[in-house]
Amino acid sequence: MDGAYVTVFEVSYWSNGTLLLSFASLVIGVGVTAGIVSGKFKMERVNRYLALLLWSTPWIGMATFWMARTAWNASEFRAALEEGTCQIAEGPVVVVRASSKADQLQIGGTLLKVNHAVLGLSYRKTVAHGGVLRDGVQARVSYFRGQILKVEVLR
Repeated sequence: MDGAYVTVFEVSYWSNGTLLLSFASLVIGVGVTAGIVSGKFKMERVNRYLALLLWSTPWIGMATFWMARTAWNASEFRAALEEGTCQIAEGPVVVVRASSKADQLQIGGTLLKVNHAVLGLSYRKTVAHGGVLRDGVQARVSYFRGQILKVEVLR
């Protein structure tokens, strides 16, 4: 061992495909709305207005919010890493509790949670899903507001 840490995960705008998925959701909403407005879907005028009001407006609104919030989080997380305002836990990994949905880890005395069930930008690979944060691994983890932003392991 040469004592060098290797980065295996670092948060970005494209982490876990979250921003891309939110953008795809917005595109679907706009596409269906265009189909409703143009008459591609055979429906009466009243039903068309109801579809726009009850489906298109909430869908596009939520997709826009999701995409904007994801971009905001990515910007905030990147800034925390670059400015050094995130906290760092370093030491051997102890898996306190493991499941396919979430792992609870202790790294250098700090309790952290890796949640595979929540779609987001932060690290989410549990041990059951091929995550590198396993018992005994020497790791350095940068985290911010409970979200793991960077994972480095000793090689």
